[in-house]
Amino acid sequence: MADAILRSLQQLRFPECCLCALDHLSKLIAQDMKNTGGQKAPAMASINGLSMENIGHVIDRYIFCMRENKSPTLSDFEVLQLLEIISSFFERQSNAPVAQVLFRFLFNHNLRSEQDFCLRVFCRLVSFAVATSSKCCLDYAADLAQMEGCISTPVVKVMQTLVNDYCDELATEASSLLRNLPKLSTQFTCAFVTTISATYHCPGSTQLPTVSFQLLKILAHWIQEEPSLCLLSLLNREPHKALWTSPSKPNTQTAIPNLLAWSIKAPCMTSADAAQWNDVWSMLHLALLSCVLSFPSLPGANQLELVTLADMNRIVRDTLADNPPAEERINRLVQALQVCLTTGAFRCSLGDLRKICTSLPSNRLLELVSMQHLSTAPPQMHNVSS
Repeated sequence: MADAILRSLQQLRFPECCLCALDHLSKLIAQDMKNTGGQKAPAMASINGLSMENIGHVIDRYIFCMRENKSPTLSDFEVLQLLEIISSFFERQSNAPVAQVLFRFLFNHNLRSEQDFCLRVFCRLVSFAVATSSKCCLDYAADLAQMEGCISTPVVKVMQTLVNDYCDELATEASSLLRNLPKLSTQFTCAFVTTISATYHCPGSTQLPTVSFQLLKILAHWIQEEPSLCLLSLLNREPHKALWTSPSKPNTQTAIPNLLAWSIKAPCMTSADAAQWNDVWSMLHLALLSCVLSFPSLPGANQLELVTLADMNRIVRDTLADNPPAEERINRLVQALQVCLTTGAFRCSLGDLRKICTSLPSNRLLELVSMQHLSTAPPQMHNVSS
């Protein structure tokens, strides 16, 4: 069978070879999953007689049409055809588990090796999926982002492509397409927010890139409309993936810690349009508090660590960076601390909590938090991911 497939593909040219290769691979995966009882990710060395090496060859040579040295052969117009072919193919698939495995096969290996052409195709495919409302491609891209990690180099490049394509202040129609992203794929939207929160910084920061007003409005609107959006990354994970992190490490599985750092730091803005910005920062801050309040309803919340000690210490350091720190910053930090402690989203020892509280300038809200929580500290997490 393997030889017959390879021979048939050798006789075809683009775009027929791409369509035929996708069809062959999906049938092989479906049969293999049937033989292995529905296993989602075949772990054997071959699929129905086609070795993993040959599968990689089929993908590289007949779908992405690359030469042996991995250099591309397709023109820009043909790449657009390729995007249409891949997107349409996955939209037509009725067997979602098979399509998900095939999508992983197409991009997973090449993304990990940071193969330049495949990464560019993946970035353009995701952008194309947003423009054409291709829910399937966005869902499978979200699955891949979760596998790779939302702050991995390939995923960061994909999300930055979307920012470049859809967050131009003048391109209102493009921005409206991005604003509709949660209606297409909440999982991909969650991955997008997680990546952006980890790689972008507040305006005025010495670190680049900084979040634009257009992008900030979109993020704040999403979270206000659906406060639990940022928690989706903690659900439906691969069995071997940990759902918590070490207290000494930041939590990169969700956008919550970074977005809280943004909204707490934001009141330092002094530019001419500060009022406009601060209205959106306030919206984001309140939406994040609502998100944390919904945390206890998450399955297994008592085994999760939404904000780690490392996250909270970083937020406190950033808040105290200005001397004296803005009062609004302190208020927002204490609000976040109170909600995180009450919901169990932040867990630490009594000594660590006392250190945080005593490092902050005293105010009435902080006194209330200290009175409530310094007598009984929240339980610590003992699980440490590898």
